[in-house]
Amino acid sequence: MFYQRQKNYSCHDWYSTQVGNAVLEVERMAIENLPVKLFGHYLLQVDGPNDFDFSNLSGVRKKIYLHNEFSHLPAKYCDYSVCGDFTDLPFLPGSIDIAFIFHALEFTKQPYQVLQELTDILVPEGYLLIFGFNPYSLFGIKHFFSADSNSLWQGKYINMRCLERWLKELGFIIVHKQTMFFLPPFKSKKMLKKFLFLEGFGSMFCPSLGGVSMILAQKKEMGLMPLKHSVLQRILPVMASAHSYVKPTARITDN
Repeated sequence: MFYQRQKNYSCHDWYSTQVGNAVLEVERMAIENLPVKLFGHYLLQVDGPNDFDFSNLSGVRKKIYLHNEFSHLPAKYCDYSVCGDFTDLPFLPGSIDIAFIFHALEFTKQPYQVLQELTDILVPEGYLLIFGFNPYSLFGIKHFFSADSNSLWQGKYINMRCLERWLKELGFIIVHKQTMFFLPPFKSKKMLKKFLFLEGFGSMFCPSLGGVSMILAQKKEMGLMPLKHSVLQRILPVMASAHSYVKPTARITDN
């Protein structure tokens, strides 16, 4: 079976712009300040910049970069670079400890299927970190009024409530969530610096309206629920009767 590359937009090149680089720094700081320590054998990065430095994640042994375009490979700071379809991930079930996804759900036609694939390849208790663009933000306003069909603004932005619902359906618990980057998506570095005060203002007075949303979720497996004593008292007699056998008796007949 031959792999057919997707035609969707990727944020890979956008991260090299002024606003993209500023967003990346904010996302990097958010990863460094996560409330839990991430560790494991394999970390998978889906989309995003191919030169993201994972040196601060000392608990991870091997890093894998996955993109759906050969032109964006190889990744600079990763041990392995893989080209594959986000809706049909080329990894074995339960083989990845941590997965980061950088703004890829907005630019795929089947975001829920991508999450299903990530769920399958994660180990039990594994972590999934999702970065997305918040539709209820200045980025969302720009996205709503933009007519450019081949840019960052052509994707379908997914709100955090929808993502949370999907993740819970797939067996995740939400460990941490936040929004960040309250500046307008200016192309000029000078304008970004001029409105830098909005970062502190937004995080204090409207923390849910940042341009970038982040959700950290942990995969949970269904365990066995211990039975109460009262339930056992009702079940044990039934189990005993079900496993009772009548002993055969010898019958002697006179001919």
